[in-house]
Amino acid sequence: MDFVLDFETLGTGDDCVVLSLAVTPFERDELKTFQEYIDDTIYYKFDVESQVETGRKIDQKTLEWWDKQDVDVKNAQVKPTNDDITLRQFLVEFYNMCKELNIGNKSVGWARGKEFDFGILCHIIKTQKYVLNKDEYPINEIYFPVPFWQRRDIRDYIAGLVVDPNITKIPLPAETMNGFEHHNPVHDCARAVLHIKYGELYARGEMDIPDDVDPNSNSHEVKTSKRFTEDAG
Repeated sequence: MDFVLDFETLGTGDDCVVLSLAVTPFERDELKTFQEYIDDTIYYKFDVESQVETGRKIDQKTLEWWDKQDVDVKNAQVKPTNDDITLRQFLVEFYNMCKELNIGNKSVGWARGKEFDFGILCHIIKTQKYVLNKDEYPINEIYFPVPFWQRRDIRDYIAGLVVDPNITKIPLPAETMNGFEHHNPVHDCARAVLHIKYGELYARGEMDIPDDVDPNSNSHEVKTSKRFTEDAG
C-alpha cells in the first residue's frame, strides 16, 4: 500500500506549528474515484497551543496568507476543536494506522513537495517522546512509515512522466473533481492520487488526454501537456 500525505501549517520550516494532516492510502494497480479516495483518507487535526509551548514556530507571513483565504477555509484549519490531538498522540495513532494498512518499507510515500511534508514529519518524530505508563521514551525511526529512498515528490514524478519540468499537475477528465474544496488537505491528497494515476495512464498510452478537462485539475497546464503527447505520438 502506498500513500500521499499533506500538512497544513502555520509556517514553512520543519519546526513550524502544524494545523492538520491528511493521508490517503492507495493501491498502485487500482484507480478509484475522487470521492472514494476522500472516503479512504485519514485526517488528523492538531492542538496548536501545546505545540507553541514546546517551541514549534508560527510564521507571520503564513498567518497573513491564511487571513487572505476564505473564512470557512481558514476556520476549518485554524479554529480549535475538541478533537484536536497532540503530536505525541498523533505519532502513536499514525504508527498504528500504518501497521493496519500494511504500509512499510516496500511502500512508497508521496507528497507535493517532498522536502516540506516529509521534512516536517521527520522533525516531529525526532523531537517528540512517547509516553507509556507515565514514562517518556524517545521516538525513533520505527515511527517513520517509509525509508528515505521510498519517498517521492509528486511534482518531480509528473514532470518526468511528461518530460517537462514546468508541468507538475495532470489534466483530469471533466467532472472528475466534483465537490473539490481548495486548501482542504483531504481533497488535495485525493486529487494528488488522481494526478499520479492519470499521469501514468497518459504516459503509457492507455488513455488520451481529454479535450474536456476538469478545471480543478489546473487546466492552464493542459495545452503544453497535450502538445507533448501529440508530438511524441
